[in-house]
Parts: sequence; C-alpha cells; structure tokens
Amino acid sequence: AHFPPGSSGVLVLTSRNAECKQYATADFVALEGLSPNEATQLLLKAADVASDQRPLLEDDARGVATLLQSHPLALIQAGVYVGRGHCTLEEYPKVYERQRKRLLKFRPSQAQSRYRDVYATFEASVEILQASQTQSSRDALELLPLLAMCGPSQLPLFVFEAAWNGAQKIPKDESANE
Repeated sequence: AHFPPGSSGVLVLTSRNAECKQYATADFVALEGLSPNEATQLLLKAADVASDQRPLLEDDARGVATLLQSHPLALIQAGVYVGRGHCTLEEYPKVYERQRKRLLKFRPSQAQSRYRDVYATFEASVEILQASQTQSSRDALELLPLLAMCGPSQLPLFVFEAAWNGAQKIPKDESANE
C-alpha cells in the first residue's frame, strides 16, 4: 500500500480484506453484505428462475448464498452459471468447492478475502469456456488476458470496432496458417 505524504487531508481506504484495518488511524467500519433473503433472491434472479419456481429452490439458493457469503458479484456469476444449465443450485456447492481448493493453492494472500468467492465462481465459468468447442468460447478465452489488463474502466466501443475492421482485412488463407 502507498499512502501519500502530507500533514493534512483525509484518505479513505476501502477493501474487502479485513487485514487492511491495520492502516486505519480512525474508526474501521466493516460493511456487511446482503441480507440472507436479499442474497437468495439475487441468486434466483441471476439464475433466471421463474417466479413460480423460486419457492421450490429457495433452500438450495440460500445454501449457495451462504457459501458465497452473500457477495453480490459472486452470486450473480453463480446464478448465470446455473441459469445457463452448467449445474443446478443443488450441485453448485460441489463445483464451487472444487474451484476454491484449486484457487487457494495459488492465491494464498487472497484466501482471507471475500474475493475468493468471486475467483471461484469466475473460474467455474472459465472451465466451461475451456470445455466448449465453439468459436465464441475460444474467442472469449483469448480476450480474457487482454481485458484483465484493462482494469475496471470501461473500454470504448471503437477499440473493438477497430479490431474487427482490422481483422476483416486479414486474408482468410493467412488466418488459417496461424
């Protein structure tokens, strides 16, 4: 962490990693996630479960929401994963646990962070892309490293338009040789 030097001003540090509270010179405020009911409903909505089917799946959804510590991004990713038919809400904890164990071997500094939930749900989605034989899945996997370097800021549409236009100028026989 880098904190700018100076004798006046206020620095607000936000993190999901509780270890960062050591940098606080004033009160440390822990913000909680969604309530169990809100988390369950968000997951069911992200999984595109029909309203009349939600009561039947609430117990499984509540279990997944608890597993993901009500982290909104993890809930949305898990919901989309389930909604696309890769597994059921009942099966999701096993998928998550498999990915979580693998990830914790490589990300020990994040092991205490709530982001581990996002990593595991993201990795489950990547696993599906890797198993898919479609061109769009291969393209998505190729784009991931590029987009990961871009940070959280939005990419202008013209970047993709320029790439598309440039790709159209590559002769078909040249692209087959690569």
